[in-house]
Amino acid sequence: MTSIKKVTKKDREALLDDMHSQTAQLAVEGYDKLSRLRNAGVLLAIELGCQIDQITNNESIEDGSMEVTKLATYWGMDNTSRLYEWRNTAAAFCKTTDEITGEIVYDKSFVLEQMRDPMSNGNTLGFEHFKQLGRLTSERKRLALLKQTRKNSWSGNQLKAEIAGSSTEKSVIRSGGRKPQVPGSVFQLVQKIYSSGQQLNNFLIASEPATAAKFDEVSTDKVDDVFVEKIDDAIEQLNHLRGSIDRQVDILIEGRDHIEKVMKNTDSRTITVSATETNAEEEYITGTAIAAKVRKANAPKKKTKQIRPRKG
Repeated sequence: MTSIKKVTKKDREALLDDMHSQTAQLAVEGYDKLSRLRNAGVLLAIELGCQIDQITNNESIEDGSMEVTKLATYWGMDNTSRLYEWRNTAAAFCKTTDEITGEIVYDKSFVLEQMRDPMSNGNTLGFEHFKQLGRLTSERKRLALLKQTRKNSWSGNQLKAEIAGSSTEKSVIRSGGRKPQVPGSVFQLVQKIYSSGQQLNNFLIASEPATAAKFDEVSTDKVDDVFVEKIDDAIEQLNHLRGSIDRQVDILIEGRDHIEKVMKNTDSRTITVSATETNAEEEYITGTAIAAKVRKANAPKKKTKQIRPRKG
């Protein structure tokens, strides 16, 4: 029994150079035919998906969704979900605009190219792979996961799980993980903001030279599009953090101005109350002294007994 090993595109080209011209022609034609036979399910789904997309976007058709339902019924399908999966996937990978005419066209070359390049285990990509990848809006992430799928020989379900895990991880990164517990008092809150900001700032300052140096030392065989995407995520997170810091600074400035205003008003009231109490006391003392003088002035004078000198 002859074993079949995986060969790269470069290997196939080298083999063709070493073959007789008739053998080489048969090799190319046979490879294309075997690829079409092996991938008929994917290519047929893409082809039908393109045509379904044309129907649903045809303005002359009054009810495109009803036409899709009719198709599903005619083909013996219970519902239209598969047809819409074909349409959405085909549109994601094939639908484009002609640069000259501006009309919508469907280019299947990318799908055909990917189907010719097997995964590391020798299997080709299935429609489930394209369906899951087609749901991603980021072309960079789509290509990165496509490369990882081929490298790790992920099944459609494994790719789906990877995409779900990546989305969850990104969501956790953007939201900062679990919702932190906010201190109960404003005094604790200000202290927490200060200590957290100080800790992050110290780390960023300390890591600056190390980060630059490690980028220069990184080995090219250990980096890929997934790592580039993680760098983009880190940049996005820091930009998001910058906005959060700016908003927090504005809140703290307003809070400080409010506290200073409250303190100033409190000091003013204290001085006013103190002065009022002092004046009242002075008025009380002054009133008492005057009353005493008035009583003394109005009081009847006592007659003094005059002592006459004795005669000698």
